[in-house]
Amino acid sequence: MKLEGFYSNVLLVTRAMWLDVIIADRMQLHMNAEVAGLKDQIDKMADVIVTLKIMPDSIDTDLAAVEKNMKEKIEAFEGYVGKVEIEDVAFGIKALKVVFAYDEKKGTSDELENDINTIEGVQSVDVVDVRRAFG
Repeated sequence: MKLEGFYSNVLLVTRAMWLDVIIADRMQLHMNAEVAGLKDQIDKMADVIVTLKIMPDSIDTDLAAVEKNMKEKIEAFEGYVGKVEIEDVAFGIKALKVVFAYDEKKGTSDELENDINTIEGVQSVDVVDVRRAFG
């Protein structure tokens, strides 16, 4: 009798361990499904928020036209414009200060800065600030 009880207990322990393995496997499948559902959020690293100061060629430069062309180039870069301000520099010269954001996966904004610098009436494009925004 004692021997049969021993084997019964071994079978019960083995069965309990097997159930633990099945439960752990199902939990892993569930966690993998959750991770797969969040894959888009995991792949997105962060947004880069850039502030540019765009200096015109002269006092007579049409800043509205420069702003329109600049917004088109930022949108083509898959970025979005947050804010555009006109800033007094000196002697009647005004600069455009633009804040825009884009996905960090894109890399640097050097290509965009060079592209904006080719707009008629733009003398220079300077990066004033760069930040990362998560979420």
